[in-house]
Amino acid sequence: MSNFHWETDKEGDASTSLTASQGLKRRPLVLIAAILIALLVASIAVAWRLINQAEIREGQVGVDIISAYSIWRAAVSQSDSELLNSIIVGEDPRWTTTQRQLLETGLIIERPGFGLKAIFPLLLPENPLYELSSDWRRAELFFTQEYQTESGNDRANVIKLSHTVGFRREGSRWLYSQSADSFWGESLTE
Repeated sequence: MSNFHWETDKEGDASTSLTASQGLKRRPLVLIAAILIALLVASIAVAWRLINQAEIREGQVGVDIISAYSIWRAAVSQSDSELLNSIIVGEDPRWTTTQRQLLETGLIIERPGFGLKAIFPLLLPENPLYELSSDWRRAELFFTQEYQTESGNDRANVIKLSHTVGFRREGSRWLYSQSADSFWGESLTE
């Protein structure tokens, strides 16, 4: 037997074309994978930017809500009806009139019916908590107020009550408004 290996031109072309067709099949897969990776990276970058912008916007809205609360707090602390009128929403005339009357009588914060006297000044909470509506048009700000019982003057008789103040966005301003109906829950009748 001889060590001679016989190969025709047709057999050589077949192996060459087979190798070339395998390379052509791999290139589209690599190209598709590269496109998918590029799309994934671009999607992550866009999502990160949107989340970052939303966080910045929420921070700006929070500052605006706290500023509106500061004005409300000043109006209540000083019983300043003109200041309150500048930030109150007039959507419900009965509610607006009631708030003005409560301010004049000092009952927005004071609780004399329970034997409690508010310790002023109203302080801005260290970490104000607020909740925005899904459309970012309403907000509820939560804070605690210290009260002293009328039975004594020592600090041992100090209690804290939680309060909620509602705000609504009107144009570019946050205004003092009644809490949304969802805040009060469903009405119960028997």
